[in-house]
Amino acid sequence: MVQVLGAAIAILLGVSSFFISLFSFIFGIITIFLTIFLSKIFKNLSSLFTLILSGIIISSFMAACLSLIKYLANYNTTLPAITFWLLGSFENSTFKNVYILLPIVIFSIIILLVISWRINIVSLGKEEAISRGLNYRVYRIVIILIATLLTASSVAFSGIISWVGLIIPHFVRLIIGRNAKKSIILNALFGGTFMVIVDIFSRSITSSEIPLSAITGFFGSIIFVIILATKRRNFYETIGN
Repeated sequence: MVQVLGAAIAILLGVSSFFISLFSFIFGIITIFLTIFLSKIFKNLSSLFTLILSGIIISSFMAACLSLIKYLANYNTTLPAITFWLLGSFENSTFKNVYILLPIVIFSIIILLVISWRINIVSLGKEEAISRGLNYRVYRIVIILIATLLTASSVAFSGIISWVGLIIPHFVRLIIGRNAKKSIILNALFGGTFMVIVDIFSRSITSSEIPLSAITGFFGSIIFVIILATKRRNFYETIGN
C-alpha cells in the first residue's frame, strides 16, 4: 500500500515512469523506518505484536492518503492510471528494469543465505535466540530491511501483485520445512516461475493483457486453501501417529 502511495503521488505529478518507480521505492523504504519507530511506542507488548500493529497503523494511514489522492486525481486520465498500477502488470517492463533489479535481488539473496542459519533461530522466537547467544534485535532488523528492499524494489516496477508473497513461501515450506537456506533459493525460483506462467496466461486469454493481480488473486486463493487443507491433514496424521 505504501509503495502504491508513492507511485500515486508520482502519477498525480505527471512525471515519467522512472520517477514513478523511484517514488514507490523511496516510500517503501521510509515506511519500514516509520513502522520500526512506531513499534517502540508499544514497549509493553510483545515484539511481534507491536510490529504487526505498527504495520496496520501505517498501512491504514497510507490507504487514507491514497484515497485522498485518488479523489484529487483527474477522472479521465490520472485516476485510471493509478487504478491500473494498483492491479500490477509487466506490460511496461524492459531489460533496463532487469538491470536495475538484478543487482538488488542478487545482493539481498546473498545476504540472506549468509545469515540463513540465524534466520532459522530468529524464527524460533526472542527467548530461544537470546539463549543461543544471538543478537535477536539486530538480526530481526536486518531481515526486515532486506525483505523491505526486495519488496519495495519489485513493487516499484510491477505494481501490486497479490498473493504471491503468501502462497509461494507456504508451498515451499510444505516441501522442505523451515530450512531457510533451502527455502530462500526455492522461493526465488518458484516465485519467478509462477509469475512467468501468470504473465503468459494474462496475455493469452484476451487481446489485451489482464491485470496480474486479477489472476494471482483467483488462483492464489484456491492454492492457499489447498495448502491449508494439506497442512491440516498432515497435522492430524502426525497426532494420529
